[in-house]
Amino acid sequence: MLKLKRSLRSTLAFNVAIAGIALITATAQAGPGEKGHGHGTKDQGSMGKMTPGAMGQGKMDHGSMGHNMPGGMPGDKANVSRTVVIIAKDNKFNLKKIQVKDGETIRFVIKNKGTLVHEMTIGTPEMQKEHQSEMMKMMDAGHLMADKVMGKMDHSHGNSALVEPGKTGEVIWMFHKGAEIEFGCNVPGHYDDGMKGNFVIGG
Repeated sequence: MLKLKRSLRSTLAFNVAIAGIALITATAQAGPGEKGHGHGTKDQGSMGKMTPGAMGQGKMDHGSMGHNMPGGMPGDKANVSRTVVIIAKDNKFNLKKIQVKDGETIRFVIKNKGTLVHEMTIGTPEMQKEHQSEMMKMMDAGHLMADKVMGKMDHSHGNSALVEPGKTGEVIWMFHKGAEIEFGCNVPGHYDDGMKGNFVIGG
């Protein structure tokens, strides 16, 4: 009987130890959370992950969307060589092609003259497609409506501006050769309607 009690105690202690190790391992793997890119910040990593629970706080993790990516990176206001005004309407931009120079820094002013929310994002076609799925998640979660952005969510970042009807946004971008990049509106359905244009990067 005494041996049985000791055996049971040993088994219980072993199970508790295993459970403790599993908990420590799970905590270590989870970590404090990945350092990401909240909208409105310049923190960068790789585009496309959503931080669990972030939607409710008006934050999404894009990693380094917009920083030193193919075709350029967020520019310095002090280096701006010219300003290009882009008019967003339902669902089209006034420009379909923009000529830029390698190394040029341009300030884009995005004026929303439509009745819907619009976005101007600079990126490769693949990045645009990935961003569209994120925008759809925002809409499904109720943080993005057809004609307004809900709450205090700041969705603009280094290579993109989300603009409500009647408002103006801004993106400052330094271009370099290396990839085919374009500007597009990734509000669900807008890009597929043709709301996009190409950058032609010259020498």
